Amino acid sequence: RCHNLNIKNGFDGVTCEIVHPIVPCNRPSPSAQAANFGKVVLVSLRNPLTAFPSYHQQKAENYHGAKGQVTVEEWISFRDQYVGNSTNSPLFQEWKEFILEWRNMEPYHVAMYMGHEEWADETKGV
Repeated sequence: RCHNLNIKNGFDGVTCEIVHPIVPCNRPSPSAQAANFGKVVLVSLRNPLTAFPSYHQQKAENYHGAKGQVTVEEWISFRDQYVGNSTNSPLFQEWKEFILEWRNMEPYHVAMYMGHEEWADETKGV
């Protein structure tokens, strides 16, 4: 999902929100849309361990019809399966693949990685 909210103010920038790994699908990939955007990319990185609990909760609500907070047992099971341990962590592997995918994506150039926690303000919801 990409947004260009500042076009009226003369800013040339687009914000793209990616919450899942980039997977083959029927809509255009970021590379296929390169003609619509500049080539310089600022990538926001979020610590996967701080993002993971809200990701799990939202996934449970959106895809599994959960109402209210997931149970402690569900959370522990999902955490142990997905976060893994020091030798096997699907969560960190996906995080690493996200970084590498954008680093190697043609024709874009990653100019900066920004830590999400450094510029987001959770008290304002942004």
